[in-house]
Amino acid sequence: MDQQLLRAEARRVYHRYVTEVVEAFGLCPWARRARMAGKVRLEVMLQIHPAPRDLVPCLDSIAADSNTDIGVLLFPRVGLDRHQFRRFVGRLREYDADRYPPGRAPLLMADFHPHAEPDMNSPERLVSFIRRTPDPTVQLLRSSVVHAARNHPDHGTVAHSGAILASLARVSGCAGRAADHKPLHQQVAEENHATIARFGVDQLRAILDDIRRDRDRSYATVDS
Repeated sequence: MDQQLLRAEARRVYHRYVTEVVEAFGLCPWARRARMAGKVRLEVMLQIHPAPRDLVPCLDSIAADSNTDIGVLLFPRVGLDRHQFRRFVGRLREYDADRYPPGRAPLLMADFHPHAEPDMNSPERLVSFIRRTPDPTVQLLRSSVVHAARNHPDHGTVAHSGAILASLARVSGCAGRAADHKPLHQQVAEENHATIARFGVDQLRAILDDIRRDRDRSYATVDS
């Protein structure tokens, strides 16, 4: 396996998700701004069976990087289903938090996974579908940025989290408040739900499916 090529392809198909889904559908109006400002750091993790301790050097590197507000960890070789991966991220979150005084972990975490069906019954139930990245993915957000959003909910970097914010807010308890006094994560979820209802789930699904097929074809070439 050409590890360098796999990393490049994982980055490429994730970039398609960001630009063709998150940015194109306006699921986060600040996404492109934060990406272009260089506030997002992308890492490709090649472990097949990662353990939380394996990721500590990467977490510490991102936490120490003052130019990075958002970290993205891609796992192109992990075969966990959506629920298994969510449990893994939960263990990773606990493992990392135990290394710091209570409430002082520098990074908040959320899980993204390629296998999720749309559920339009409520904004919250649609979140997993919107987070259908090409590979299992952990998104990290600097906790200080979320705390800043409590008084400044229009903060560009916080808003960049878009789909991540719904799960980060529930985990951290640092949701921030929008102008209408709804928690920011709820406002984001409701706006995204309305957006997908307007464009149609099938249109979004077609793009996500195409990105996934692109991913599968390119990875097959890497492994051949």
